[in-house]
Amino acid sequence: MDTARPSYDRTRLRSITAFVATASAAGGDDVLRLLVIAAKDALGADTVSLTQWDPVLLQFRPVVSDRGPGTASLSEDPLEAPALRAFTSEGGRVLDAVGYVGSVQAARTPLEVQDLLVRMGKSSCIAVPVVVDDSVWGAIWATRPAGTQEFGDDDLELARLVAAQASAGVRQGEHLASVQRLAYTDELTGLANRRAFEDRLDLAVRDHLAAGTWVGLIVLDVNGLKRINDRYGHQAGDAALMALAKVLASLAAYEAGTLVARLGGDEFAVLSVGRAADDVIALAHELARKALDVLEEGAACGLALAGELPGPQITPGRLLRAADAAQYRAKQSGITVPVVAGRLLVLPASDDAPVQDRRTYRDRTEEVTLLQHLVKAADDAGPDLLERLCAVAQTAAKGLHAAGWWVSELPAGGTELFTRRHGTVLGLAEIEDGLSYDITSYPATAAALAGGACHIGIDDPHADAAELALLTRYGLRELLMAGAPAPDGSAWLVEVFGDEICVPLHEHLAELRAGVVIAVCVRAR
Repeated sequence: MDTARPSYDRTRLRSITAFVATASAAGGDDVLRLLVIAAKDALGADTVSLTQWDPVLLQFRPVVSDRGPGTASLSEDPLEAPALRAFTSEGGRVLDAVGYVGSVQAARTPLEVQDLLVRMGKSSCIAVPVVVDDSVWGAIWATRPAGTQEFGDDDLELARLVAAQASAGVRQGEHLASVQRLAYTDELTGLANRRAFEDRLDLAVRDHLAAGTWVGLIVLDVNGLKRINDRYGHQAGDAALMALAKVLASLAAYEAGTLVARLGGDEFAVLSVGRAADDVIALAHELARKALDVLEEGAACGLALAGELPGPQITPGRLLRAADAAQYRAKQSGITVPVVAGRLLVLPASDDAPVQDRRTYRDRTEEVTLLQHLVKAADDAGPDLLERLCAVAQTAAKGLHAAGWWVSELPAGGTELFTRRHGTVLGLAEIEDGLSYDITSYPATAAALAGGACHIGIDDPHADAAELALLTRYGLRELLMAGAPAPDGSAWLVEVFGDEICVPLHEHLAELRAGVVIAVCVRAR
């Protein structure tokens, strides 16, 4: 017996080393399963089970078991429970943090454990608690079959190491789960956050394009939140947001194919996949009615249906921007019934609120004009001409709530106009830089490059057919273009594109033209 001991110890040392290495490398959802597999080998056991204490049922519930052959898997067999009763009281307090070794013949082994071993055909067992934050999280139970060497005190020490690693694995798993929840959950309301919403929206639009699946998107915005914050404080504002969140969750969160999210600030969204258009519209009406029950001024509600939007292929950005535009129409009209993108807005007969069709520049009255912002943006961009024009285009698009912008160059003596840079907001399809166009097919563009400017609307009967085709291609409603020749003989063009929710672009044609001329002709100091 003594002569065999060194070989046994070396085997045990290798097993312990392998176990610790496996436990250290394990991560994510597999950490506990891998720990059980490694523990079975290290303990020389034929079965190992990791169980979790259920404070409601007051029993140990097996989580992962390796009963060989094969790999560890989920288990619902409560067989181990009698062997683990020594570890916890009803409150989860640790009664025996040491664990024990039991065998069929040891007098100190409880009779119910001996009976269990006999029924299972085992000769011995080890049981140790898994303690997390001073409470029993669960326990590990391992057995060896009849006719094999029984577990000893050295095995018990190793089992405690296994339990310690399992405890660390539980903490790691709970931490990862918590991080994942935070990454996709809005902290204030507990709803999905914008990141989770955008991920789901991408998948929904893919399904729509591939299989024609109905996709409806409802966007809601709390009416009068600023007044609530100013009058009663931000805690009251948060309470208003929470009230609307509860309404949305109660009506929509548990519907199949539906995601409820807070996009940020006072804006919420309900994404519905697989429901018919009429059902989505009915849901929007119900949400708007319930919002009036919990909010003094209710919520502005707009929705877009993927199967109804005209123009080019649906993208997640186009769908969201269309729903947001419909919601904005509802807010500006002062109504609390949903507005459906692309459909005629019919005001309730009892609603005498004035209708405001459009946003104003930056949504507020400013002493600083758009042109002053454009000049400052060009100066801040430095001496590089392309950077100056991009700064002007981006500033104009942002200030006018536009869908996107292009900056293009016509080389000296040429007729090919090259797109040098572009910027997009939700709704405008991605465009590759370096695309070229023959300006002989775009007379309005040629005139702008010579130092002019123009506005083109989708409904303008006098607009160039080529320009209208461009708007239709990208699902846009209007554009501003302004250009200027450069001293080296080239010419530059800035285009700003608008859709349903932008400021009326034609009102700012002169400011864009002046901003482009200044960016091209006036060098930054």
